[in-house]
Amino acid sequence: MACKNHPNAPSVAHCRRCDVAMCGMCTQFLDSGEYCEKCAGAMQTEAFVAIQSKKMNKPKDDVGRVVSQKNE
Repeated sequence: MACKNHPNAPSVAHCRRCDVAMCGMCTQFLDSGEYCEKCAGAMQTEAFVAIQSKKMNKPKDDVGRVVSQKNE
């Protein structure tokens, strides 16, 4: 099977998220697997949003400072 973006290049992987065929130049190698550029970017954005959301949901004092909890 050929790469979606480079029809003359053989695919070396399929995106773990959308299953598109990719050559070595198009493949984004992450710890969780191989992804296309679009899906890798979406995953990084989702991870960033999750981290920021977690920070926003931490308890705060009257001044707005994050209150530390004993089990953290």
